[in-house]
Amino acid sequence: MSLLDVRDLTVRFPTVKGPVLAVDGLSYHLEPGEIVSLVGESGCGKSVGIQTLLGLQGPRAKISGSARFDGEELLGASERKLTSIRGKQMACVFQDPMSSLNPVVTVGKQVAEVLRRHRGLSASKARLRVIDLFERVGIPAPAQRYSAYPHEMSGGMRQRVMIAMAIACEPRLLLADEPTTALDVTIQAGILELLKELRESTGMAVLLVTHDLGVVADIADRVIVMYAGRKVEEAGVRALFNDPQHQYTRLLLEAIPRRGTRSGGEDRRLRGIPGTVPTLYDSPDACTFAGRCPIASDRCRTERPGFTEVVAGQAVACWNPGDRPTVTGTGAGR
Repeated sequence: MSLLDVRDLTVRFPTVKGPVLAVDGLSYHLEPGEIVSLVGESGCGKSVGIQTLLGLQGPRAKISGSARFDGEELLGASERKLTSIRGKQMACVFQDPMSSLNPVVTVGKQVAEVLRRHRGLSASKARLRVIDLFERVGIPAPAQRYSAYPHEMSGGMRQRVMIAMAIACEPRLLLADEPTTALDVTIQAGILELLKELRESTGMAVLLVTHDLGVVADIADRVIVMYAGRKVEEAGVRALFNDPQHQYTRLLLEAIPRRGTRSGGEDRRLRGIPGTVPTLYDSPDACTFAGRCPIASDRCRTERPGFTEVVAGQAVACWNPGDRPTVTGTGAGR
């Protein structure tokens, strides 16, 4: 049995123009000790999917499908049930630690509250445990930092505080929503290394949300590519980078900045993906990427492709998997 098993997750939000389909039939699974990354452009539904697992959507959100954590259904679960799971068995690190941490409470007390609530520790024992956690996540002078306020710490240190809070109760699953965004590359590398060390030492699984393919290549075991609320490709990280099957995945990889020129002197100027993401007011019976795809056919514009395995361990929602444009540069933003 998978640690996390999500089936046909759909999330709609009502607006004055009609319901917005933020997540459209998303299915995936996560095994114990595995690091899986959800990637895609901003607005493709990555963070909405994560927040839905935690029961953080407002009452107006229309949610359907299934999301089972260790065999227990999360969607529609009572707040009491979700509270017993959040922080203890399943924890989350959000993108902006300043908006997640209370600015008028010391960081040590905020992490200690998790331990006192879920583990029933006394104030003195919780303090010792927090200092140990701070040391574990690489916060210097952890005993002194216990009494620091969030504004007295750098962005990287605040993110490490959030990780310490998330792992305080040794959860089985960590949901990391853009945990390295806006951090410099050295701090980013340290946090990614920390997540890998925690996976190795505790067996904790990680579901990582990011749009940074460099982060994906460094840390993930498996990758799920999303576009306009749908999953369009899923593969092991090496297979995805070596031989992407969906045109959206291929164009994302081609948009990665590279230095210098290719062998033979070919220019390596930054590429983009032409066009815009479609509106999410409906679920078209077609490929949502057809309007931006350089190899789209009439079938792509009129029929929704199923999600099928094209090679072992690599599946895609595409009518023309693996095909490349016949004219170099067509639709690639040159």
